Amino acid sequence: MAEYVSSCLLDGVAATIWIERANACRLFPPWAEPIRLKQAPSGKYPLFIESWRVHAGRMLSDAGDQHAWAARWSILAGMSLGATVGLVGGPLLAMAASQRTSQAFGRLYRSWSEQAATPGSTYEEVAFTLPAQLRFTRDRRKYAFVLAMFTDSPIALWGDVALRCGYRKKLAHIARPSARRCEVQTLTGEPICALEWRGRAAVLEPARALPSLLGERTTAPLLGRLDDQHFAVSRLERAFDAAGARSAGVSATVTLAHGIAEGLEPLSASVRPLSRAAPWGAFHFSDVPTRLAYPAFGNASGNPLPSP
Repeated sequence: MAEYVSSCLLDGVAATIWIERANACRLFPPWAEPIRLKQAPSGKYPLFIESWRVHAGRMLSDAGDQHAWAARWSILAGMSLGATVGLVGGPLLAMAASQRTSQAFGRLYRSWSEQAATPGSTYEEVAFTLPAQLRFTRDRRKYAFVLAMFTDSPIALWGDVALRCGYRKKLAHIARPSARRCEVQTLTGEPICALEWRGRAAVLEPARALPSLLGERTTAPLLGRLDDQHFAVSRLERAFDAAGARSAGVSATVTLAHGIAEGLEPLSASVRPLSRAAPWGAFHFSDVPTRLAYPAFGNASGNPLPSP
């Protein structure tokens, strides 16, 4: 199996806001806890927010082309769903329902996959992460715990479920009413969050300076939640210093409403541009080469889980 699932280019904006540390502790599952950060304001804890547009995406799996991959995963899920529905009518009906549902799922997700790979096609996502470390283990590495993630792509949502990344993506309406504003709403139109960036962008030169400013903010492995006992660890590798990638510090305003995560209160905050004087500042980026690695698994007792 290939080490990486997929690759793409990302355009977006990132900002850090500060929440009360006592409130942050309530956002973690039993097997993770916040990391103490020396540079954090007293009593505060960082919540990292990224809004990105995905384009030029392609599968890197050695399991065949991405459309066949999407169809196969969906057939398996459809078989499970169809069998569950059909069991109320007995084994024969369960088998028939399983076959019909699996075929329908396969056609549906292959169609979505082919549309997503069309030149010029894009989709939007917004991610919320918190610096974290594992509990009940000697592993002292720093992780980025995925508190919540929203997408407007059904195939991206399905990929999270099929691979068990633990991002717990939710479908949402993600709109860009202007070139420098992103709004996220539930499928019923209720606001979730908004990011707006403004002012003349301060270009970060040279490009290789950005990783040093960010430190581990964008390189820490992603810690996904499968349930209260199990987790997944994956890597979203982004080459901010690649040829053709661009980045700039920007001022930003972040507004959080209800619906992101239980225990996270609504708030609004202004964020300074990223710079050496403001290492937690906001920045815009474009054409950043990105690869997603296959996840590894673990649980609260330290025992490994089988790969998907």
